Amino acid sequence: MSGMVRGEIWLLGGSVCTGIALMMMYDGLRIFRWLVRHDSFWTGMEDAAYWLFASFATFRLLFWHNDGVLRGYAVAGVLGGMVFYDRTGSRLLFTVLKKCSRWIKMKRRGKKSQKTGKEHTTRGQAENLERK
Repeated sequence: MSGMVRGEIWLLGGSVCTGIALMMMYDGLRIFRWLVRHDSFWTGMEDAAYWLFASFATFRLLFWHNDGVLRGYAVAGVLGGMVFYDRTGSRLLFTVLKKCSRWIKMKRRGKKSQKTGKEHTTRGQAENLERK
């Protein structure tokens, strides 16, 4: 395999990895938004900053590997890496986070009921008490 073909393969692999890394960073931004609520203006500013960073990261990849020559398959590799991570890793991450948040909310409810001294019952327990 020639050195030129090997370089193109490295560019494609780097572009897919760049796409995955960019989506991981966007997931970090989504988690930040989930933890810290703010209005649409700041969400737009965060998105603009993210996409500006993403464009610089993609340009850096192209400049470093290919002397700045735009290659369609490199841009497609970045987009493909983003879509791949969004469909696999991101969904798994947010499924786990949602389950963890539900568990934390249940634990908080239990602690609140212990503080107030009131017994916390579920709907099923309440229906069983009414039947008796």
